[in-house]
Amino acid sequence: MPDPIDDYQKLSIWAVEHAGGLPLALEVLGSYLLGKSVSQWKGELEELQRFPHEEIQKILRLSYESLKYPKQQIFLDIACFFIENGISVLIQRSLVAIDIKMKLRMHNLIRDMAREIVRKESSNHPGKRTRLWFHDDALNVLSKHTVLNKLKVLNLSYSKNLTKSPNFLRIPHLEMLILEGCINLVELHDSIGHLKHLVLLNLNECNNLRNLPRSISNLESLERLNFSGSRGRFPQSWLSSFSSWISPKSLLRASVSGIFYLGKLVLNNSNLSEDDIAIDLERLYSLQFLDLSYNNFCNLPYCISRLPKLKFLTLNHCMSLESISGLPVNVVSLLAFGCSSMERLSILPGSKISLLFLVDCCKLVEIQGFPLDSGGVFNLFGCYNLSSDFRTSLLKLPTTKHDCVRFTFLPGSEVPNWFTHQRIGSSISFNVPSISSDHVPSLSEDAVYILFICAVYAKEDESDRLIKISATVDNKSRGYRQVIVPATASYFANKSDHLFLVEWHLIRRDNALMLVSPGREMELLWKDEIEVSFDISSADLKTCVVNKCGVHLLVDEPTSNP
Repeated sequence: MPDPIDDYQKLSIWAVEHAGGLPLALEVLGSYLLGKSVSQWKGELEELQRFPHEEIQKILRLSYESLKYPKQQIFLDIACFFIENGISVLIQRSLVAIDIKMKLRMHNLIRDMAREIVRKESSNHPGKRTRLWFHDDALNVLSKHTVLNKLKVLNLSYSKNLTKSPNFLRIPHLEMLILEGCINLVELHDSIGHLKHLVLLNLNECNNLRNLPRSISNLESLERLNFSGSRGRFPQSWLSSFSSWISPKSLLRASVSGIFYLGKLVLNNSNLSEDDIAIDLERLYSLQFLDLSYNNFCNLPYCISRLPKLKFLTLNHCMSLESISGLPVNVVSLLAFGCSSMERLSILPGSKISLLFLVDCCKLVEIQGFPLDSGGVFNLFGCYNLSSDFRTSLLKLPTTKHDCVRFTFLPGSEVPNWFTHQRIGSSISFNVPSISSDHVPSLSEDAVYILFICAVYAKEDESDRLIKISATVDNKSRGYRQVIVPATASYFANKSDHLFLVEWHLIRRDNALMLVSPGREMELLWKDEIEVSFDISSADLKTCVVNKCGVHLLVDEPTSNP
């Protein structure tokens, strides 16, 4: 006979997961379920999955209602279908977040609140809503053979019994079609070519979809395309279909082909090698985001160098990739986690790269053309094979002075020897030198001031390598405190020592230095005692240690021209 206490415990865990640990939500749910039987608990919790609790909704809607209408629509798209576009304001309002993998994250209750807003567009008639995400609702509406002029987004992902897509003529204004994980889908209806407003098409893990209809080349507005397959099972006929789509004949046949507007293409987990990539990607004139993760090529396909607008390139876990060269100069982000065979990366002069993640590229020797004079985040965690010459160039005192913020991660157990202040532990203090011409007569108004801080850190347990790092500057003399590195982004740690270096440009204002971070600034005056401290934490609560730290204030005179 089932144990009622055990049943309540399991349902309590379910309730906590639904609330996502929010104290407010737990309090409301607790009072709502108090005194009810096990069967009532189960029924109520299942009901909450579809119809969120009204009291929680009222509170969570405050951030949503403060958004302007266009941002509200983006938020509803993300909540219903996780569409990542135009989200900076949503992050500021704590409605969404971005993790270390650059993936969007949203709290379950916030998602439910947004979906309830859409459901209330037409509580009793799903066909009159702008978005459909419950499979039963979507399939029931589409089976009624009625034209749905309001429907903008259709999500049929993980519909395991779906073998053929619906007739798209009944949803002429569709903008987003999500068929991810429809593993038994065999055929896309030819009417897909009539979706003149379709912006996003997601066919991720549609493993049995063997051919694409020719009409797909008529998608004039398509901006984002996800063709990812299951690893090792990518249907090669997709490649030929896609290749013919962007061939010169196709372009001549459809001079306004959607290929001109395609901004995002995902071909990850597709078992692609150099021989397979016969696609002439340089014809994707508008492509800005390309994901080729989990593929088998040894070198970056040459055609990628011909993509003039490419900004974001993802190559995570391409285990056979040995080198990367020919990156377009407009690329600002390169993610290459776990490329365990890669030895070299070449970056062209004039490159705009500012986000470089080469985590666990254990054979990487050097990065030719590494941007030593630009800001950004450069993460070389786990790159244990870096040449001594390359490490020296990374860790030497910069000779080029620039106005930027820069974070660097790499293996190492010592603070660079040019740091004027070093000590064991997680905090260090120094006194601000004079910048007044009265005390330093040779100092000009154009001098450059840069604050360098450094921490050597490690983690005692490697069961979960993700950590949060924060750095705080405390003006002890004046009682000011400012967090310059907030613990918002996730980074990595293991038992091996790694260096975290921060380079921060300071602004001179009269006889003071100003430490400026988003929304805040701190005044640093002559002889002020300044403490810099680091804090590292991890979700698994295992011990993270800052073993050493350092600080260096660089005051540099510009070179005068004769």
